[in-house]
Amino acid sequence: MSFLNATLIFGVAAAALPIVLHLIARREPQRQVFPAVRFLTQRLEVHRSRLKIRRWLLLAFRAALLGLLALAFARPQIHQAAAGTWLTIGILAAASIGLLGLAAIATTRDYARSLTIGLLVGGGLLLLTAIGWGTVVWAGSAPVTISDTAPAAVAILLDNSPSSGYTTQDSSRIEAIKATATWLVSRYPADSRIAILDRSSRPASFALDGAAAMRAIDKAKPLQTMQPLAERIEAAVRLVRSSDLERRAVFVLSDLTKASWTPSDAPDASLALPPLLAELPDVALQVVDVARIAAGENLTQSSPTAVENRRLALPKISDTTPAREVAVPLSIRVSLEPGTPPSAVRAELQLYELSTSLPVIRDNATVLPPLRVVDRTSAEVTDEAPAELLLTLPPLLPGTHHGRIELAGNDPLAIDDVRYFAVTVRPPAKLLFVSDDPPAAAHLERTLNAEFQPGDPRAEFSIERIATRQFRADSLVGVDAVALLDPAPRQFDDEAIEALLTWVEQGGNAMVALGAAGQDGVLPNTAIDGGEETPRRLLFPLRRVWRAPEPGTFLEVTRPSHPVFSELAEIPGGVPWSPFRVNRYWQLALRPTDAVLARYAGTRNAALLERPIGNGRILFMTTPIAPSSQHRLASWNEWFSAADAWPSFLLMREIFDYVGNRDAGTFNVLVGQPVAVPLDNTVGEPQRLQMFTAEAAPAPVPVEGHFASIGTVREAGNYWLRGAATPVGFAANLPAEATQLATIETALLQEILGEGNYELVADRDSIVAAEGRSNEARPLYAQAMLLVLALFLFEQLLANRFYRSARTMTAQTPRLRATGAR
Repeated sequence: MSFLNATLIFGVAAAALPIVLHLIARREPQRQVFPAVRFLTQRLEVHRSRLKIRRWLLLAFRAALLGLLALAFARPQIHQAAAGTWLTIGILAAASIGLLGLAAIATTRDYARSLTIGLLVGGGLLLLTAIGWGTVVWAGSAPVTISDTAPAAVAILLDNSPSSGYTTQDSSRIEAIKATATWLVSRYPADSRIAILDRSSRPASFALDGAAAMRAIDKAKPLQTMQPLAERIEAAVRLVRSSDLERRAVFVLSDLTKASWTPSDAPDASLALPPLLAELPDVALQVVDVARIAAGENLTQSSPTAVENRRLALPKISDTTPAREVAVPLSIRVSLEPGTPPSAVRAELQLYELSTSLPVIRDNATVLPPLRVVDRTSAEVTDEAPAELLLTLPPLLPGTHHGRIELAGNDPLAIDDVRYFAVTVRPPAKLLFVSDDPPAAAHLERTLNAEFQPGDPRAEFSIERIATRQFRADSLVGVDAVALLDPAPRQFDDEAIEALLTWVEQGGNAMVALGAAGQDGVLPNTAIDGGEETPRRLLFPLRRVWRAPEPGTFLEVTRPSHPVFSELAEIPGGVPWSPFRVNRYWQLALRPTDAVLARYAGTRNAALLERPIGNGRILFMTTPIAPSSQHRLASWNEWFSAADAWPSFLLMREIFDYVGNRDAGTFNVLVGQPVAVPLDNTVGEPQRLQMFTAEAAPAPVPVEGHFASIGTVREAGNYWLRGAATPVGFAANLPAEATQLATIETALLQEILGEGNYELVADRDSIVAAEGRSNEARPLYAQAMLLVLALFLFEQLLANRFYRSARTMTAQTPRLRATGAR
């Protein structure tokens, strides 16, 4: 046991005041004996004895009342582990007082002497037992220094995720978080250690004082780039455990959305929490449901009020690097949070004008290019049936075009009502086709520029075709990519091979599509794993032609995230490769650095291989990619002979987009991802660009090689890079799941934190109650004050009976005198 105000224990000495006053005020009675009333003397002595006992009993109650009041003001506390023991001691003490009170009553009413002595002995023994037992427990227990007003080490974690911007009845969840955090700080003494944490990556540390903690709370706002909540809880727990204060508490102020507690990018972040929270010393962890606080609810309600929200998914652009002056279709899905009433939604496609002079800073404000609406659409949406909105960008000039898709109207969570995008129109990629089969080269050219006539300046590829004997080093000047279509290794002289490999090492890209021509000039001993690797073997790592058993094989993609297959992987239901059979293909000798992008089903043989060489790369396709006049394509594969050969056409487009650098760089990213923007005109010494956005001041961006290194994007929006010859930039969006408002299940929350390691609360009263349950000290102030009240009432009752008896005796005295006079 311990006392919060130990010095007030000396107030127990006030119990002596009634005794001192009694002794000072005591007056010796004057004896006057009347012969006529001698027979009444014995009766008077009996009444006097009873009156004396009542006086001493009243004196004892008054002294006990003052002593107990002083003990109550001293705020006694016991350890919760010893609460049962002290309750037993209290029962014994109360029983002893009851027995002693009964003994006093028996004495005043002339009950049997044996009964009086029995009550006195029983009460005395119980009182001595209670006093002795209490002394032993008090002396043997550890001191309890924790109390409601003792200094504490407290960490308050603000879950300022994007969903904290949700507004309810003109009050947002972030405001409820800040108000609750401010109230929590005000509850603790000035000498407490307070730490304010949020979902940012700032290190966890205690504030200098309460005012600094309040300022940190005021600055809180919803974040879009966040650390996993479990990691921040771990940092908060470790911080308060580092303090030497014995009272430790962590408060997590969260709206309990499942997306916030179980992020997809850190699924294992919570595994360390249950064992950490179970360690000693204990840390009182409270999870405060601020969504209910913002809505004016508490945990006694069966379920929270349904939330409403309209949410845009990420835009799907048919081609982020389209040809110039070609309309670009795009689509975007709009959905409703479960419980949101069905409604008609209207979306606007807005496009910033392409400008070489904007954005710019004028009068300390960022001036963006003019924004205009280029398309609109609407649809009926329910929470069970999302709508797919179809929009179209107008024909665009070369450069990076920024735009946004916005839902009209108001929404409780506005952050997901706008999505951003960037589309880059580049000059045609210059391809060099080296082929001795003009029909095959012409067929591939028509495949790549299917929408345009030959020579159309709007085409995405500018293709030059030459024969193998015409290929020289100067053929590579100004070329973005080289394609060797069904090459015969012996037709290339060593000088041409050396020139091509040197060009690739310096950053060029090449595509080698193998076919029947390789059989006539296959090199002996081309396996590079057992012999010297020559430049010719590096460019033509041929081993042998494989014939697939009937009915043939087909492609099996092994790296769906590779740029060649990334868009194909997003096609609903996947690409049906099985109808496009492959009958013959080349087996290649692989290097350790080779990447197999696709192989043939049921085998380990590569179908599409990427080989890095220096700063460039070579892609090998081990079966022909175009019909040939020198052999029947069907004898090798059926890629273009099927009724609907769209997968083959799309694959060719993606391959040459990749080797022609038309899809190089990042123009549409997610918040939190690193960005590198390609710069076609960057030469010479490194330079710096300026990055503009609507929400922040311009920032310098370093240029490394042919890329502007942006780093990690922290907020969604459109970003412009000024300083390049043509307008460039990118767009960033929040992940679609970041604003889902579904709350986490209780079972999952227990799995993350560990059952029994936390308290879930939803209002200030429950916070105080939970804090009391987590406190190892049990205050006895309330019980002591109740006992003081009981003694006071008993004292009043006893005093009234005492004075009534005195008045009764005084009133009877004249009658006695009169009787004696007669």
